[in-house]
Amino acid sequence: MSSYTATMIARAKQAIAEDRKADAYAIIKPIVDAEPTNADAWRVLANATSDPQEAEIARAREAQARPLHTPRPTPQSARSASPTLAPALPKKPAIASGLILGGALLIGLGSIMPWQEITSGIFNKTVVGTDKLGFYTLACAALLFIAGLVVLFRDGTPARGGAALAGLAALGIGGYTAYDILSRAADVDKLRQVESALGGKSTVPAVFSSVPGIGIYAILLGALLAIAGALVQNQSS
Repeated sequence: MSSYTATMIARAKQAIAEDRKADAYAIIKPIVDAEPTNADAWRVLANATSDPQEAEIARAREAQARPLHTPRPTPQSARSASPTLAPALPKKPAIASGLILGGALLIGLGSIMPWQEITSGIFNKTVVGTDKLGFYTLACAALLFIAGLVVLFRDGTPARGGAALAGLAALGIGGYTAYDILSRAADVDKLRQVESALGGKSTVPAVFSSVPGIGIYAILLGALLAIAGALVQNQSS
């Protein structure tokens, strides 16, 4: 309904209230002619006309047009009506699952990558994860992969707990291995220093180093991602 139509209907109603039905009829008749589906206009016309037959026709036209418009609420229905809220659809915890699955991928790759780089004189040796505890971290990666899928499609709390435990296990293995490699290298340096102080022939090559390989760093990073994914707040809560 346009603002002009609403204004004309209001004027016609005011004229009826002031017992000026002829004026009201003159105002409302052009409106019903221009908008034959306007139920409010037909209602006003039924009250404004002095012709009983025309009033009956106007009421019938109002009844026909009323379904085309929003029903006017009564005061009682307005008080009793309560808004119906559509249930909010839970969001899939994609962030948590993505972190867990990303951690599983890094741990799995790190398990078969170099864990230790050894240089002794002119010789170099690379120790891969499966030469040490890599099979255990591969098991952690498999558990994290399953937990990540469960969190994605079911958002299961037990799966989050399992992911946290697997992440902690991988973090412990990676951290222990890195510490063991570095501590052994430190022991070799101490032995070289002792032999040098005693003035005897050194049994340690002049060039010797032992450092954690890239696989260890991949496992540590993957474990931290998995733990973060297990702890991240559920998006649907």
